[in-house]
Amino acid sequence: MILCVITGAAGLAVALRDGLGAVWQIALSNLGFLALLSPKILCGLFVASALPLLIPRAHVIALMGRDSGLRGLGLGTLAGMLVPGGPVMTFALAASFLAAGASRGVLIAFITAWSLLGLNRTIIWEMSFLSTEFVALRYLLCLPLPILAGLLARALLPE
Repeated sequence: MILCVITGAAGLAVALRDGLGAVWQIALSNLGFLALLSPKILCGLFVASALPLLIPRAHVIALMGRDSGLRGLGLGTLAGMLVPGGPVMTFALAASFLAAGASRGVLIAFITAWSLLGLNRTIIWEMSFLSTEFVALRYLLCLPLPILAGLLARALLPE
């Protein structure tokens, strides 16, 4: 609802400043972007919804459940590092892990690792623009954070 109010206010401000033509031009441009993004969203949601059906719940609980310990947090961290997609894929996968029996701590580790340690982004973007030493230092400093965040989540969010 908040996003809708902000969007409406921004649209009204553009209409008052630049006229309704500018609002329609922005809306049409965004519809084109939505058409480009929709197949990616659908594929991400399909993969995420298929995951609980493909992997037995007992297996997910054993590997990533409440009692999985550091191994579960490590697996969540590794998965977050390796997922190449954007937020649509990542958050849909996180929701499917939760539905399949993963703990909240593992999900926190997964999302934290994706946002801080994603190999796809690190190799393609960071190593292309920044020095190898800088990227390596940033990566090493961030490496323990998903595990720490997962442990903190387990302490704060009992399941």
